[in-house]
Amino acid sequence: MVIASILSVAAFLGVFGIEGEAFSAFIALGTALVTSPLIAWATRGRYYIARPAIIYSPPSGMQRCSICEREYEVDDMAHCPAYQGAICSLCCSLDARCNDACKPHGRIEDQWQRIMRRVLPETWVEVMQSGLGHYLLLMAVTLAFLSALFG
Repeated sequence: MVIASILSVAAFLGVFGIEGEAFSAFIALGTALVTSPLIAWATRGRYYIARPAIIYSPPSGMQRCSICEREYEVDDMAHCPAYQGAICSLCCSLDARCNDACKPHGRIEDQWQRIMRRVLPETWVEVMQSGLGHYLLLMAVTLAFLSALFG
């Protein structure tokens, strides 16, 4: 979505000519549809499936959600480690109290730490994970944004 938004705004501002400006919304739509499979291919589907399917399949093919207590097909259910039971995909996407306990590898903080560990020395990683490091990083991003805006 970020890539699609950047390209769409650039097209709307006239970077791709008058035709690109007129079709900026379609550029965003096409970019989002094309880049999402490319990202999945580049990451080898690591972030596509959030959790393994470890749900007991009853003979009826239906399972009761532990939050909304409605019955859904087993394919639409997942095991939630926070609630210790089956949860439907709707409740899983709407519930924020579990803090994504089923997919810790997909959190932005974990992904950021993995990138920092690859790029920076270990002592710098420890500094960047401290409160001072978070503050300095936030100020650097804010300064870069404001410099670009006013420049």
